[in-house]
Amino acid sequence: MKTKRKTKGFIVESIDNSVSLTLPTLIECNKLPDNRAEIPTPDAARNHAHLKSIARKIHTLDPEAEILLLLGRDIIEVHKVLEQRSGPPHAPFAQKLALGWVIVGDVCLNEQKLKTTHIKSNMTDIFQSTKDDDKLAPSMEDLAFLKIMHKEVYQDETNSWVAPLPFCSPSHLLSLTSMLKKQPVMKDHFLDFMAKIFDNRHAELAPPLSVNEECWYLPIFGVYHPQKPGQIRVVFDSSAQSQGVSLNSVLLTGPNMNNSLLGVLLRFRKEQVAITSGIQQMFHCFVVRDDHRIFLRFLWYKNNDPENKVVEFRMQVHVFGNSPSSAVALLGFKKAALEGEKEHGSETRQFIERNFYVDDALVSLPTEQEAITLLKNAQVMLATSNLRLHKIASNKMEVMRAFPQND
Repeated sequence: MKTKRKTKGFIVESIDNSVSLTLPTLIECNKLPDNRAEIPTPDAARNHAHLKSIARKIHTLDPEAEILLLLGRDIIEVHKVLEQRSGPPHAPFAQKLALGWVIVGDVCLNEQKLKTTHIKSNMTDIFQSTKDDDKLAPSMEDLAFLKIMHKEVYQDETNSWVAPLPFCSPSHLLSLTSMLKKQPVMKDHFLDFMAKIFDNRHAELAPPLSVNEECWYLPIFGVYHPQKPGQIRVVFDSSAQSQGVSLNSVLLTGPNMNNSLLGVLLRFRKEQVAITSGIQQMFHCFVVRDDHRIFLRFLWYKNNDPENKVVEFRMQVHVFGNSPSSAVALLGFKKAALEGEKEHGSETRQFIERNFYVDDALVSLPTEQEAITLLKNAQVMLATSNLRLHKIASNKMEVMRAFPQND
């Protein structure tokens, strides 16, 4: 019996690919329950009036499909009930879970439950003892180690054996690649985002490491804004741990330098002409010191093409995911205002220091001309620090017409 071998780095997806969950460490066991008579079917749902509406949401039973996974309490997300359909007393009920609908109760249509038992009559020894019974089977990591060593260990000219460092495979990248292959739309969004990072020179090919030089690698993943399904943000996971340490755990978060949201909103309602705007990719506007970029390495495909080999890159700017990035960006933002005050005036500096919440500005002024002048001064002031003020909106058309469409 093969049991207790462990592996990790897998994900489980719903049949329609709408939900993807990272699995905890998997433990091998070849004695999983395999009673298919209790698996709900569309016909079973149609047989009950209160369940007919979900029949089309239950997948047709595939008799050839193997039962390979048992999800327990160590991945509690899959057991949370999102919706429930109840019926009369003693009738089965349905629950919507993260991975789809299930039916709890008797799902046999003819009220007969048949179980098939297979007897292996040709077995000579039911229990056969071997010398390896008390030994643990090798884990997936052990097998990966042995594969590397068998392939790369050699004897040099002095008859000494030379072995490589058995680095783990880039499991995060492999899992991400597998997911993107199944979701072509997400893949296109991901590649477009990465292309902008490279085009804007926010990332570069990482130089070779020198002898005894240490570095840090950041896993990456994509997230969608609920109100912007067509836009993905690639996050550099600075909270990912290696041997109990993450990049964020050794970085100072910094003080909260944000303005009070209530204060910004109250000032926004003060005058007649309202304007809003934002800073384009604010975190990426602030460059990381060259000798610290070694801690912002990541693995990605050469020339942003998944068909190419994986190479090492490093970020040149502060990333969304680093705990101090917000404080760093806001500090640099206010320094830009301070440096530009002499040329562009104290009103422009005050606008930048008092009317922004993170990277979004909200302000109101008495007249359209004052609003236009303030925004134009702010754009020029910030541009000298490579910051772009855009997404300008106003309740007055005269203000909107004063700026190009791409602003």
